[in-house]
Amino acid sequence: MSNTTRVSGNPFDIFIIGARKGFNIAINNLMPNVLMAYVIAEMLNLLGVMQAIGHIFSPLMGVFGLPGEAITV
Repeated sequence: MSNTTRVSGNPFDIFIIGARKGFNIAINNLMPNVLMAYVIAEMLNLLGVMQAIGHIFSPLMGVFGLPGEAITV
C-alpha cells in the first residue's frame, strides 16, 4: 500500500476527497466514542449516581456558576 495521494487541480475534487475523509473519521472514530459516552451518562442518570455526584460536587462547581453534575463532563 502506498502513501501517495492524488493531486487534482480541480477544487471540487479536492473538496470531495476531504469530505469523504472527514465523513469516515466521524463515523469510524467519533461516533463510537460519542455513543459510549451517552450510554454511560444515561446509565449514571438512571441509577441515581449522577444526582449523588451532583450533590457532592455542587459546592465546587458552584464557584464557576455550574451545577454539580457538570463535573462529569
